[in-house]
Amino acid sequence: MEISQAVMDESGLGRFIGEKDEVGFISFVSTDDEVFELAEIRYWLDKDQRLLMRNQDTEPDYDFSTHDYSDILAEDISELGFSYYDGLNWNDSWDSDSTVAGEGTGLGETWGLLPKAIKIKIKVEDRKGRESEDFEVVTRLRTS
Repeated sequence: MEISQAVMDESGLGRFIGEKDEVGFISFVSTDDEVFELAEIRYWLDKDQRLLMRNQDTEPDYDFSTHDYSDILAEDISELGFSYYDGLNWNDSWDSDSTVAGEGTGLGETWGLLPKAIKIKIKVEDRKGRESEDFEVVTRLRTS
């Protein structure tokens, strides 16, 4: 899962911004030349068209407001939700620019943290709302 590849280097270069219904992060992606480079990745739900979307910007400016292109990953998605695990609790949002490990976490006062894990919930529903299926997965971040 691509989200498990989110990176933050020792100098704090990188960024991870997560809300209840979208997530943006820095990760390595493979280019057409089969070279890996840093890119901004963002997953979000187009609620009007019920599409799970993925944006990518291969020239990261670390703000997630611009992107090179968007991909449709899935249709008939009625709900998309994310929650972020800090090692003790699940949180509804995450911002690596302002996240400070709390007392008693054993992590110290460190800026630029990645969550330890992310819970992703997706609801797939037919257009008439008669049939639906809920999916949930938890993925650990390899570099946190």
